[in-house]
Amino acid sequence: MQINADEFLKRYAAGERDFHEINLSGVDLSGKSLQGINLRKANLSGVNLIATDLSRTDLSQSNLDHAKMRGVYLNGAYLCEASLQETDLSEAILDGATLEGASLDKATLSRASLSHADLNRASLTNADLSGADLSGAILDGAVLDGAVLDGANLSQADLVVADLNEASLSKAKLNEANLSGASLDEANLTQASLNEANLNEANLSGANLEKAILDETILAEDNND
Repeated sequence: MQINADEFLKRYAAGERDFHEINLSGVDLSGKSLQGINLRKANLSGVNLIATDLSRTDLSQSNLDHAKMRGVYLNGAYLCEASLQETDLSEAILDGATLEGASLDKATLSRASLSHADLNRASLTNADLSGADLSGAILDGAVLDGAVLDGANLSQADLVVADLNEASLSKAKLNEANLSGASLDEANLTQASLNEANLNEANLSGANLEKAILDETILAEDNND
């Protein structure tokens, strides 16, 4: 049964913190402080969480499709296997968040901060990550086909066997990133910085590396650049 914002906030104010499987679809909770609560498997589709503080909140397996989450605080939050398709997470703070196996297809994460976030096996097909901070993030096996990462910071990120086919990484920072075994077929890496990056066994077939910086980059001999 769906509940409204007033009822939810009343229960929160009374000390309740376990809201797993709750239905809050379409509710406006923008600007609220809701740290450390349990929203596991909750229905939050279309919810307004603009500038809401959800630090350390458990949102694992929750439905956040089409949610408005611009500038949301999700530091250290758990979003394992959560669905955030076509969700607006622009300028969101997700430092140290766990998004393993999450679905973020067509999500907007422009200028978001995901430093040291765990995105292992996450799906970010056609997502907008332009200008995002993904430094030190774990993206092993992540799917980023067609994603826009122009100007993003992926320094020291793990992208082992990640799919970045037709992704745009123009002017992206990939210094010391691990892209071993990654697929970058037809990817745009113009003016990208790949200093000391590991591209061993990566697929660079058709990739555009015009004016890319490749100082001390590890490139396998059979790579097609």
